[in-house]
Amino acid sequence: MIEVTVGDTGGHNGTEVQEAIAGAMEAQFGTNASDNPTFFYHLGDVIYFNGQSEDYPTQFYEPYQYYPAIIFAIPGNHDGDTSVRPNDPPDTEPSLYGFIQNFCATQRTPISAYRDAMTQPYVFWTLKAPFVTIIGLYGNVDGTLDGPGAAAQHQWLAEQLAQADTSTCIIVAVHQPPYSLDTTHCGYPYIGAAIDQAASAANVWPDAVFSGHVHNYQRFTRHVELADGKTKDIPYIVAGAGGYANKAQRLHKMQKDGDGDPPAPLPFNTTQQGVQLDSYNDWEPGFLRVTVTPERMKTEYYTVTFDDQLVDQFDVMTLDHRNGSINP
Repeated sequence: MIEVTVGDTGGHNGTEVQEAIAGAMEAQFGTNASDNPTFFYHLGDVIYFNGQSEDYPTQFYEPYQYYPAIIFAIPGNHDGDTSVRPNDPPDTEPSLYGFIQNFCATQRTPISAYRDAMTQPYVFWTLKAPFVTIIGLYGNVDGTLDGPGAAAQHQWLAEQLAQADTSTCIIVAVHQPPYSLDTTHCGYPYIGAAIDQAASAANVWPDAVFSGHVHNYQRFTRHVELADGKTKDIPYIVAGAGGYANKAQRLHKMQKDGDGDPPAPLPFNTTQQGVQLDSYNDWEPGFLRVTVTPERMKTEYYTVTFDDQLVDQFDVMTLDHRNGSINP
């Protein structure tokens, strides 16, 4: 099973970079069907800024009109946002209305000239595919899942982990990343704690966590002590440079030390116990290709340059999801 995943694609600033990334994704389809991606899993912020239905044709359907595979998604904060920015017209729809109409329809009906509406069960949902289980969360607008004092999604996550087929690669997807060393958003510890609490309650830990939100690429490894005394390495990957950041200045830059140097050398031990940064790219947009077999998950991050739009494989990781070991 092969998937492509990336977030923060909405081409509010112009669709040139978004379309270049879509073209690079389309180029991975060839005559050998076994090497072709099965689907594209969008990590949120499909539409900027407030997820309005009227923006789906230009920001989503037209850029991906030639992408041949199914597109699934979880919503990001901008897909659910209803705030009014300066000089923006007032919102005419409730939160998540556009996302639900396009991805959580009651039946597969044509919603554009290029693609049918998807029938995902809700804004947080579980996808079961050969060799992989993807539990998709909605991080809400503020990155608190259900919000303070609410627990419906927390309980649902614990149930989904407990029910997951542990012979598959279990991936949790959530728009806001638990870990990030960027200077704009940083990580979201509330979401990380919710995943940990659910995993502890279910006694089933995810094999990987995928996120967007931060407009760059980062790959962390977290070393987890399990209840049985064993250890597990979990990759936390941020892939949020899908096209909204249509120039280098809009990519989110990594934090620097007192000397003005970015995290180095790699791997870089963070201040979070057991969490290290293995790779990052804050100067080019790109997308993540994920290949899952019964034994392993391989991730490949491809970059697309701003100027001449050359495509390059930037980072590769292999996870043995049966025993939780990573080979960079």
